[in-house]
Amino acid sequence: MLGERWVYFLAIVLLLVMGYELHAMRASVEVLIRDRSEPSQRAASNWREINGVSRTISTYRLVGEHQDDFIHRHEAATRAMIEELSKTPDSERTERR
Repeated sequence: MLGERWVYFLAIVLLLVMGYELHAMRASVEVLIRDRSEPSQRAASNWREINGVSRTISTYRLVGEHQDDFIHRHEAATRAMIEELSKTPDSERTERR
């Protein structure tokens, strides 16, 4: 009789501990999901060159970055890309006979 009561008592204690652990784990997962779902803002510039090559440059807004700083950073990245592309020749001429 006394042994059965200890088994029941031990089972109840284990169930309570497991319930507490599952509740704590659920709260941790909710925090992780909430942290991972931070909204991000993206600016993209797309253009197609004369020879049909499509170019895209994307800039993602940093956490806590002011909107004006984000816009200026994207504009600077776009200008730098255009300057770099203008340094190389557009294409080489291929003659076929």
